[in-house]
Amino acid sequence: MDTVRKILRVKRNQQFPSGFLSGFFFPPYNNTRHSMARDSCLARVTAGAAMGGAVGGAVGAVYGTYEAIRYKVPGLLKIRHIGQTTLGSAAIFGLFLGAGSLIHCGKSY
Repeated sequence: MDTVRKILRVKRNQQFPSGFLSGFFFPPYNNTRHSMARDSCLARVTAGAAMGGAVGGAVGAVYGTYEAIRYKVPGLLKIRHIGQTTLGSAAIFGLFLGAGSLIHCGKSY
């Protein structure tokens, strides 16, 4: 039982590593409650658009690849087709998630 307490005490007292890019890989822990409720509306909309762009890009890349193979797009036009599908899907998903975050921004629970 003492060894478990020692391990927990050591883990509790560990600090984030210091060095190059330590603030990027290990951001400081913010222990305030409801910190998301105090974020600005612009930060929420930006985060929603970024998440939508990431999800849309992934879905668009998979779908563009499937479509290029299915319709037998010739040569290097496959790369162009996959890129167009990826960017278009990322833009649409990002737009809608950003708009949804903007609509949700004014609500308080």
